[in-house]
Amino acid sequence: MHTKGKNMRGKGIRETRQADRQTDDGETGMSPFALAILILGGLLILCAFLITPAAAHVPLTSGGNDHIDDAFPVPDPTKSWVVYGELEGGGDVRYYRMAMATGDELRLSLFTPRGAPAFVPGIVVMGPDLAPSGTLPPFVDMPPHDHAEETGGDGHATGGAEADEYGAVVIGGTVPDGAEFEPFTPSALYHSAEYSHMVRKQGTYYVAVYAPEGSASGGNYGLAVGYREEFTLSEWLLVPFSVLAIHRWEGQSWALILGPLVLTLVGGFGLLLWRGRREGMSATGPGTGKGPAFPIRGPFGWLAVTAGLLYIGTGVMLLVQTAIALGKAGLTGAAVLPVIYLIVAVLLGSVALRNGLHHTGRTGWGTKNAGLSMIFIGVVGFVAWAGLLAGPVMAVVAGIGALVWGERSALTR
Repeated sequence: MHTKGKNMRGKGIRETRQADRQTDDGETGMSPFALAILILGGLLILCAFLITPAAAHVPLTSGGNDHIDDAFPVPDPTKSWVVYGELEGGGDVRYYRMAMATGDELRLSLFTPRGAPAFVPGIVVMGPDLAPSGTLPPFVDMPPHDHAEETGGDGHATGGAEADEYGAVVIGGTVPDGAEFEPFTPSALYHSAEYSHMVRKQGTYYVAVYAPEGSASGGNYGLAVGYREEFTLSEWLLVPFSVLAIHRWEGQSWALILGPLVLTLVGGFGLLLWRGRREGMSATGPGTGKGPAFPIRGPFGWLAVTAGLLYIGTGVMLLVQTAIALGKAGLTGAAVLPVIYLIVAVLLGSVALRNGLHHTGRTGWGTKNAGLSMIFIGVVGFVAWAGLLAGPVMAVVAGIGALVWGERSALTR
């Protein structure tokens, strides 16, 4: 009887605490703290939008472009792109072609992820209105002689002048003094060559990225092209996966790249399992084998909690990558951009976790008001690249499910 009485008192205390939590939530499905977090997250991501265009480049990956006849076409070269590639060693070349219109600016920047003196690539720019400058490496090809001028549907030329009218400007690579922090990825980059030219004659321009014959080794490089920062919807949504590929290009292992996310998921679910067992033992007494084995219930709970852990995990990934990059480049004000995205991911992930643990409702599909907050979390997650796309999808599905099948009351019974 004494044990039974203690169990009843413990149950009454827990029910009272749960009722207090529900009363604090009121009819909004969120506590004032959670609501403040969502508002703060929205404001932070708005600030990030004002900063991102100054740092954003759409990534491209080329291949099979080791001869000028197979030059990789860069679409709309005034748009800001980064083409990633690799040179195998001295005398190796990769070619790119860009259709330019009169009045366009051809803007190029070449960088590497390591900045080693053994590998310092350079660029050769070939165009119809360029005055030759520098000594053309003997292994770099000029444009073909049968190059004819055409015009694409966007008004940019897709052809150019005869080959004998082309001039070649050689920009030899230089060993950088240090790394520059790139906040968009984030990464530490070593710039070896830059070039800018206002186009006076419409035509196709060719860019050759080469490793000098005396290069002791090959390596990876990135060629930034253009200056107009803009994204299509698909480009924006796929940025998280492009960033993973960029970190691999930097030479990082998958364990280093994805390890923080995996540890967050394993640790998060492990803590929830431990909490569930502890609360179950407290509710029914040791050795009874009764009580909740896991504090997550219903599809809403699982979707919301998993989305929350994915958000937090990507925030931890961003923290690790920012620390690695700043360790190479040094502290800089540009670090505010990844910090904003990190804070947004962790704050929204925390609210998603809370929703999944406290607002599942009697049916397990959550409350309708909690569903609205999950849809908001999902939409902001898409914008902020949190959760590796899977997190925002789960958040939106949880929110829609709650709106369709969830309870009208914000109280979890």
